[in-house]
Amino acid sequence: MTRLLTHYAFLAICCTSIGWGGSIYTFTQVSPIGEPIFTLGGAAINSSGLVAWVDGSSIDTWNGATVSVYNPGVTIISAGSNIGLSDANSVSFAYQSGAMYLAGNYSLSSSTLTSFQYPGQTYTYDGGSSPNGLLVAGDYAGATGFVWQGGTSFTDITYSGPHGQTYVFGVNDSGDVVGLSDCCNLGLSFLDQSGVFTTISVPGYSDDDVQSFNLNNLDTVVGNVWDGTNAHGFIWQNGVASIVDYPGASNTTLYGINSAGVLVGEADFGNNADGIVFEASNAPEPGTLFLMLGAALLAVGSPKFRNRFLHRS
Repeated sequence: MTRLLTHYAFLAICCTSIGWGGSIYTFTQVSPIGEPIFTLGGAAINSSGLVAWVDGSSIDTWNGATVSVYNPGVTIISAGSNIGLSDANSVSFAYQSGAMYLAGNYSLSSSTLTSFQYPGQTYTYDGGSSPNGLLVAGDYAGATGFVWQGGTSFTDITYSGPHGQTYVFGVNDSGDVVGLSDCCNLGLSFLDQSGVFTTISVPGYSDDDVQSFNLNNLDTVVGNVWDGTNAHGFIWQNGVASIVDYPGASNTTLYGINSAGVLVGEADFGNNADGIVFEASNAPEPGTLFLMLGAALLAVGSPKFRNRFLHRS
C-alpha cells in the first residue's frame, strides 16, 4: 500500500454547499485567502470548533473569525501523520530534537511545551489527542502504536494482522483508536474498540488504499482513499462510508471531526503549492429545509401552507 501521507495543501472556498451521502456540507476556507498552505501533520478540530494546523514551523488556528499564529520553538515533523487539538486548546505533534524524534503537547493559552518519549525509543511520533486531552495517540520506531495517558504511562496498540507495522493516528475519550496496519506497500485501516479491531472499508476502493486519520467520541472515522491518481476524503461509521470531496479539488483529505460532526481537512487543485485549509459543517437535508420553511410559514399564518397542511384528507 502506498501510504497516503503526502500532505495535500489545505483548501476550501467560503460558504460552498454540496450534498454527499444524503447530507449537505458547507465548506469554509479557514487558512488566509491567497496564502497557499503546505501542512505538516494534518489538522485538527476540537469541540468548540477551533481549528489548528501546522504551517512550516508555526501552529495556526482559526476560531471562526480570526487566524492566530503560534511558535512552539521546535522543528515540527510530518512523520506523525496527524496532529491533535484538545478542548483545553493543547496541540499535539511530533518534533525533532537533535537525533531524536519526540512527542509534544503545546498549550496555546500558556505557550508551554510538554514533551514525552516512549521508554527506550529514539523515535516517538504522536498524532491525534482525545477531546478531553487525557490521551494522545502515536507510535514508536514506526512499528508499534500506543496511547499515552500521561507521564510514563503507555498502552501498546498492535494489530495482529499480516502486515507487521502498526501506526495509530487518533484516539477519543473512550480510548478507541484509529490507525493503519502496514507493510510492504500493503495494509489496512482499523478501528480499535477496547481490543476489538474492525477494518475500515470504503465501497469501490481496495482496503489497501484506505487511510484513517481520526475519529470523534461517536466513533465516526475520517480519512482519505486513493483511486490511483487522486485522494478523496471519506467519513465512516458503523460500517457505512461516504465520500466527501472539496468541490473542484484534485485531492481531498479529512483529518479531523468533532462530536458535532464538523470536519476539518485539506485539499489541493493539482499541486502542493495551491492548497488551503477547510472546515465542512453538516446542514439539514433538503427535505428538512422544506419542512422548516413550512413550519415557519405556518407560524406567520400563511394561507397557502395552512390550507395545504390542515385540509388534507
